[in-house]
Amino acid sequence: MKERVDKDTPQIIQDLFAYPYYWVKEMNLEGTFLDVGCGERNLGKELFNAEGVDIAGNLKTIYKKMDARNLLWSDKSFDYVTCFELIEHIPEEDQRQVIDELLRVARKKVFIGSVNKNGPNFIEGVEIYKGERNPFHLRELGITEFIDLIGKPGRIIQMFHSVYEDGKFQMKTGFSDGGFCFYVIITKK
Repeated sequence: MKERVDKDTPQIIQDLFAYPYYWVKEMNLEGTFLDVGCGERNLGKELFNAEGVDIAGNLKTIYKKMDARNLLWSDKSFDYVTCFELIEHIPEEDQRQVIDELLRVARKKVFIGSVNKNGPNFIEGVEIYKGERNPFHLRELGITEFIDLIGKPGRIIQMFHSVYEDGKFQMKTGFSDGGFCFYVIITKK
């Protein structure tokens, strides 16, 4: 799967998927990071020294090949866990297991992002391949499905969505069908 790293991918699309990493970097968090579904570009490693894991790619890259449904670390191994634009690549029956694994290996916070199935289909005239146009997406989520997946009584969750305004990507508080992607920060108790 080369969605984010394909050399032919328009820069605006690469920027869309890179934006949440810069968002996390701006928080100036100190501690250890794990980036699940890091892709070959592995921006988490570059920006905040995250250990990266991805099921795709070859073993010569700078991340570990691992399935997000079964992370090979003990409980609370990392201060922060990021997982951006991976959930839609996971079969529906396994998505909750992935969320549980992210939470299991995190000590402080988990950052999760997913493409909004109801969001815009174009950025500055460039198509965002979603739905049937993207064979890598097994189950895209709308607001209700995303909340159902990540929400549980007692979880402390902050919700965001990304937009493209004034020539740049921005993170807005709350969820909106006008956002390209949904993001949550789950704070561990």
